[in-house]
Amino acid sequence: MLIRDLAGCWWSGVRAAGGGLVFGLWIAACTPQPETPQGLAETAVGRALEKVGLTVEALSLPKLGRPYSTPGRLAVVDAALQRPVSMVGLSRRLAEIDPIAGARAAYLAHLLAELGTELSYPVSELVDTAATAELLAAMMPADKVNDARLKTTLHLIFSGILQVQQIYQGAGGKPGTRELAALQDHLQASVSYGGPELDPRRLMPTAYHAIGERIELEGLATAVVQLLAVVEEVLPRLRDIIPPDAALEWSTPLGRVRIAGGGNDHHSGAYALLIDLGGDDVYQDVGQPLEPGRISVVIDLAGNDTVRWEKSAGPGAGLLGISLWLDADGNDNYTGSNMGMGVGLLGAGVLWDIAGNDHYQGGSMVEGVGQYGVGILIDEAGDDDYAADLYGQGFGGPGGIGIQVDLLGNDSFFCGGLVPDRAPDRRERHEKVHYISMCQGYAFGIRPQISGGVGLLLDREGNDHYRADLFAQGSSYWFGLGMLVDRAGNDSYDAFEHCQGESLHLGAAILGDWAGDDSYSGYEHCQGVGIDRAAGVLYDYRGDDSYQATRLSQGTGLKPFGAGMLIDVTGNDRYQSSEGSQGYARKPAGFPESQWPVGMLLDLGGEDVFEQPDVPPVTAQGRVRGRQGIAIQAD
Repeated sequence: MLIRDLAGCWWSGVRAAGGGLVFGLWIAACTPQPETPQGLAETAVGRALEKVGLTVEALSLPKLGRPYSTPGRLAVVDAALQRPVSMVGLSRRLAEIDPIAGARAAYLAHLLAELGTELSYPVSELVDTAATAELLAAMMPADKVNDARLKTTLHLIFSGILQVQQIYQGAGGKPGTRELAALQDHLQASVSYGGPELDPRRLMPTAYHAIGERIELEGLATAVVQLLAVVEEVLPRLRDIIPPDAALEWSTPLGRVRIAGGGNDHHSGAYALLIDLGGDDVYQDVGQPLEPGRISVVIDLAGNDTVRWEKSAGPGAGLLGISLWLDADGNDNYTGSNMGMGVGLLGAGVLWDIAGNDHYQGGSMVEGVGQYGVGILIDEAGDDDYAADLYGQGFGGPGGIGIQVDLLGNDSFFCGGLVPDRAPDRRERHEKVHYISMCQGYAFGIRPQISGGVGLLLDREGNDHYRADLFAQGSSYWFGLGMLVDRAGNDSYDAFEHCQGESLHLGAAILGDWAGDDSYSGYEHCQGVGIDRAAGVLYDYRGDDSYQATRLSQGTGLKPFGAGMLIDVTGNDRYQSSEGSQGYARKPAGFPESQWPVGMLLDLGGEDVFEQPDVPPVTAQGRVRGRQGIAIQAD
C-alpha cells in the first residue's frame, strides 16, 4: 500500500491478508518542490496586460456566467481555465517529480496527485474472512507449485488482486445488464476496427456516459497504483525464483494463471496472472475478457519480447477492469490494433517498461489513454519510438486521465496518417489532405454535452522528435486540459494545425519545454493560441530556439475571450511567420467589443530575431496589434 505524509512524501509497502507487513523496509519517494518560474511568468504577463489596460482577470475563463457541460468535468481543468498562467507551474512540477528507482508506485501516485487525483489512501485492507481464505486457496491449488518462495510470492500477488477487485467493485460504475451488453458489442468491434472512418472510433454510445457519470476516478487510480505497488515489491523475489522446467498453468475463480520459465515461450489468451521469468517471448492477444471487474497482471522479467494484439485489447488495457503489464528488461516490440499500451476505459490500465530500446505501434486509443478511467504508459530507459494513428500518446477523453511518460533516451513520437480531415473550412485552406491526430498530450470533450479529460505526454531527458498533423502536442478541445511537457534535450516539434500549446472552444493547454535548443514548426493555430474562451500556452524556459509558422500563431488570441500566450524566457531565438502572429488579437466577428481576445508573445531575454512582413518591430516597450495583441522583447 501507499501512504502520503504531511511533507508530501509517498511511502510504499505491501500488506498481506490479515494486515501483516510483508517487508520491514518501506521505500519512500519524497520530491522537494522546486521553486517554479510561475512567479516570473505571472509578473511578465501582468505587465504586458497593463500596456493594453487589462489585468490578469482578463485571462480568467470560461466567462459563461453559469455551469455548462458539467458531465465528465475534472477539477484540474477548471483550475487551468480560471488561471491559465498556473499551467506553467503545473508543467514545472510534473517535470521535476523525481522517479526514484524502486518507488514506481509512489512516482505514479505523485503524478496523479498533481493532476488532481488524490488516491484513496490508506486503502482498506483485504478483509480476512473464511471466504477470503477459501478464495485464496482456490487461486493456488496445492499440487501446482512446489517452490516455497514462489508460493509465498504468489500469495502476495493474489492477495493484491483480490484487494484491487474489492476497490473496483466500489469505483467501477456498476454497469447494468443492458448497459453492459451494449458496451461489449461496441468495444469488441472497436478493438479490431482498422478503417479510415472517424465515427467507429468514437466512444459515443449513451451507455459509456451513463456508467461514466457513476465512475469514481480516484478509486480506479487507487486500484491500479496499489496493484503496481504489490508487483514492484515482489519483483526482487521473482528474480530469485528458479524457473520451472515446464510452464505451470491452472484455472482459478478469477481467471487463468500461468508461470513460465526462462525459455522462448508463446502466450495467448486471457490471464488473471501471467509471469514469464525470461526468454524472448511472443504474446498474442493476451488481454482481459470484456467483463466488469476483471483484474489482469502480466510480469515479464527479461528478454526481447514481441507483443501483438488484434482481436482482444492490448497490453495494459483496463477495459471495465484493472490491468497491469510490467516488462522489466529487453528490447521489446509492441504492435497491434486499437486499445492497448496503457488504456483505462471505465477502468484503469498501466503498461510499464523498465529498460530496453522499445518499439510501440498501434491504431487508436493507444499509448496512455483515459476515458472515464486512467490509462498510463511509462518507459523508463532506452531510445524508443512510438507510433499511433489516433487518440493516443497521452490522450484524455471525457472523465479520464491519459498519461504517457518517457524518462530517459532519445525518442521519437509520431501520430496520424490514417483518418483524413473532412472539415470543409479547413480543407479549403489547405493545399493537400491532412489527418486527424489528437495525440501527444491532447484532451478532448464531446461538444456541447460532455467535458474532456486530461491528456499528458511527459518526457524527462533526451533529444526527442515529436511529429503529428492536426490537433496535437499540448492542445485541447471542449473543457479538456492537454499538456506536452519536456524537461530537457534539444527537441523538435513538427505539426500542422491546432497544435503546440493551442486550445479550442473552452479548453486549456500547454506545451512546456524546460531546457534545450528546440525547434517548433507548424502552419496555423499553433505555438500558443487560444480560440473561443480557451487558453493556449507555449512556454520555453531555456535554450536557443526557433519558431516557424505561417498564420494566426505564436501568441494569438481569436474569437470571444480567446487567450493565447507564447513565453520564451532565455536564449537567442528566431520567430518566423507570414501574418496574424507574434502577439496578435483579432476582433471576433458578430460579438461585442467586450469579448475581444488576448494574444501575447513575451521574450524575456536574449538576442532575438522576429520575421513577419509589414509589421512594426518588437521592442522592450512592447508592440500592440489588434487592440489586445502584445509582443515584448525584454532588454
